[in-house]
Amino acid sequence: MSEQITGTAAHDAAAFPGADGVPSAPGRIWRSVDSAAHGLAADLGLYALSALFAWFTATSSTLTSHRAWGAVAVWGYAAAAIAVLLQLALRRRADPVTRAWVVAGTRSR
Repeated sequence: MSEQITGTAAHDAAAFPGADGVPSAPGRIWRSVDSAAHGLAADLGLYALSALFAWFTATSSTLTSHRAWGAVAVWGYAAAAIAVLLQLALRRRADPVTRAWVVAGTRSR
């Protein structure tokens, strides 16, 4: 009887199947990137790259509508990157109440 793979390993094996059911190299890489800083490192990278792309589009596109999108999107992606940086900074230093306040945006009393 073959052993059944469950949980995260099953997800990785299904997404990046290996011949023996063990996650392949891309699956292991994806899992390590996703688990770095509980996913915040990947979020920060994606938001920063998106902000850079939006800035590039806003400053160099020949289409007016694309320039307008880039000019708006760069601020949204930059704000998201700053929010992730704030979460990373407060992860270890702040007490749980402060962390909850920053994440939820409300002050607990």
